[in-house]
Amino acid sequence: MRAAGSWILAALLALTAEGGELRLTWSELQAWTGPQSRVKILTGEGVWIEARLERVEEDRLALAVLKSSDPSRYAKGQTILERTAVQRIAVRRESKTARTGLAIFGAVLFGPLMAAGGAQGYSEGSQVVNAVVSASIVFGLLGYLWGRSIDNRWTDVVLTAPAPTTSQEPPSQGLKRADPPEKSLPLPAPGAEAR
Repeated sequence: MRAAGSWILAALLALTAEGGELRLTWSELQAWTGPQSRVKILTGEGVWIEARLERVEEDRLALAVLKSSDPSRYAKGQTILERTAVQRIAVRRESKTARTGLAIFGAVLFGPLMAAGGAQGYSEGSQVVNAVVSASIVFGLLGYLWGRSIDNRWTDVVLTAPAPTTSQEPPSQGLKRADPPEKSLPLPAPGAEAR
C-alpha cells in the first residue's frame, strides 16, 4: 500500500514541475487581460508591481495595480506604465482548479490509503475510523496547500520582436542559381540485351 502511495506522490510532483517561460510579442500580452489574469512587472527602477492588465497599447500598459514594492510610486488602482519602464514581466491565470482537485484527492483517496497501511495494528473499529478520518483531514489540507502553490505559479515572459508583416522578395533576388550539368547516359544499342 505504501509503495502505491509513493508512486502516486512522485507522479503528482512530476506534474507540478515549473512551466518555464513564455515567448510573446508586445501585442500578444493582450491575451493576458481580464479579471482572471495577473501580471507581475519589474520596472527599470527596481519596483515590483502585481496588477491586472487592462489594456495593451503600442507603447504602454494600462494596469489595475493590486500590490507594489513601492506604494508611494505605484499605489493601488489605475495606472499607465510606459513600455520602456518594463524590465521583466511574468503572468498567471487565477484558478482554484489545482487546490480543489488536490484537496479532494488527498482527502478521499490518499488519506484513507495511507491510513489503511498504518491502521493494521489497531484492535477496535473506532480507532481505525479515527485513523482514516485524521489522515483524510491531514492529506486533504496538504493537497489544498500544494494545489494553492500550483495555482499561484508565475510564468516568465520573454518579449520577442514581431514577425515582419511585409511581403518582400527574398534578398537573393538578383542572384541566379547555377543548375548542375545534365548527365547523359549511354543508350543501349538496338537488339543488345541488358545485363
